[in-house]
Amino acid sequence: MTGWWEQECPPGRELLVLLAEEGDALTGIAPLVKITNRFAGLRIRRLELMTMGMYAYNPRNISASLEMFSGQGDHRPIDAFAAHLSASRDEWDYIRFHPLPEGSQTLDRLSAWAKAEGFGCHVRPVFANAVIDLPGEMETYLKSLSPTHRKNIRRMENAIRREGGYTVTEVTSSGDVPSLLGRMADIESHSWKASGGVGLSRSEVMASTGWQVRAAIALGGLELWFLGKDGKEIAFNLSIRYGNSVESLRASYDSAFRDLSPGNHLLTRELSSYMERGISRYNLMWGDFDYKLKWTSKIETCYEMYIFNRTPLCRAAEGFYLRTNLYRGIRFLRNYADRRR
Repeated sequence: MTGWWEQECPPGRELLVLLAEEGDALTGIAPLVKITNRFAGLRIRRLELMTMGMYAYNPRNISASLEMFSGQGDHRPIDAFAAHLSASRDEWDYIRFHPLPEGSQTLDRLSAWAKAEGFGCHVRPVFANAVIDLPGEMETYLKSLSPTHRKNIRRMENAIRREGGYTVTEVTSSGDVPSLLGRMADIESHSWKASGGVGLSRSEVMASTGWQVRAAIALGGLELWFLGKDGKEIAFNLSIRYGNSVESLRASYDSAFRDLSPGNHLLTRELSSYMERGISRYNLMWGDFDYKLKWTSKIETCYEMYIFNRTPLCRAAEGFYLRTNLYRGIRFLRNYADRRR
């Protein structure tokens, strides 16, 4: 979030971070921003979570789940934030949060708070992440897959073994960031993203990926894997690790090697390594597409939440925007375009 604020933050956002404290201990953080817009001459002020994209699949939405921070199972900081929002209701018109993961304390507690306060509250699913629960042994995991996918993985591994010349390189903690970005960009220049999509050839995407890599290195959680063939790198997978969980940020492969499924081979090698290291969760992120559901049947739905203040202006905005098809139509069109980039 620090990297996003320093490098990516769109204009017009005012930092509004709330801290919950108990004695001398920090127990919760609400990383918010405040945005003031004008519509038909009227001032409208909204609160949202830092790093939140305008639409679920927008390329600037760098996080596949967001919420307020508090200790495991401790909802008191969230309740304290809600009380603060009640006391400062004159300073905001509506709240918009996404993507809030299912089971999120932010989602559950703020929905209950909004209902109790008489605020307008609307919650809708925006996308689902495909998540792999890693069992600890690769053979156990493979047995959980469909026979067809399991057979394809075996066939792919045998073909790569017969052909030879393949290498796997892992970067986990350090490296020359410009060099790493150059290696990834070179692979992407030979992928389908070279002619479409949101690729590293775009300066804003390169800059965003760069500070994500730097942040991952600083946190000691970089997981960057390269697959090479005869000295030429043909696939990469960029992820970040925190505790026993890994989340995929970006992946590409050279289309010339499509028949050997280099991306699938690299992911198979990664998952095997993660299980050996005791990592128990791998989030494929960014949608429950068919090619991701070959690896898991588990999806985690993320939600969008609107909370409207009770002023006449907010009631009118709520009725016009959310209770008509205008909102649904705009969100569908924006998400439809961004899902296919």
